[in-house]
Amino acid sequence: MYQNPAPPSIVNMPSIVKTLRVVADPTGLAFLLLLRGEELSVAELQEILIMGQSTISTHLSQLKQASLVEDRRTGKNSLYRLSPANGTPIDQILSRAKNELPESGPDQASMRRVLRKRQDKCAAFSTP
Repeated sequence: MYQNPAPPSIVNMPSIVKTLRVVADPTGLAFLLLLRGEELSVAELQEILIMGQSTISTHLSQLKQASLVEDRRTGKNSLYRLSPANGTPIDQILSRAKNELPESGPDQASMRRVLRKRQDKCAAFSTP
């Protein structure tokens, strides 16, 4: 008997279990909150979250496998950002998590400091 193949959107859809597992992890949630509004490098995430490079890379890999985060290369670095929501409730979850996670406020303050540092570094390169 002939069976219709699954639509491409279902074939490429990440496992709901992977997604829920990553979103349920407080560290994964912290990453998503930071990457929600800004592209950040591994080095910047290290400085913000005070974690080792291997831990950051592991979490980013899990977030990418769950299709929650995407990256792009810029020179020697990769910048990571939150993937477009595509109608998922992730944005609602992140909005609530921002208020419920006590470390969210300090993480956001650290991110602003790191972004100012990035701007200062860019400004130093552009002035003769």
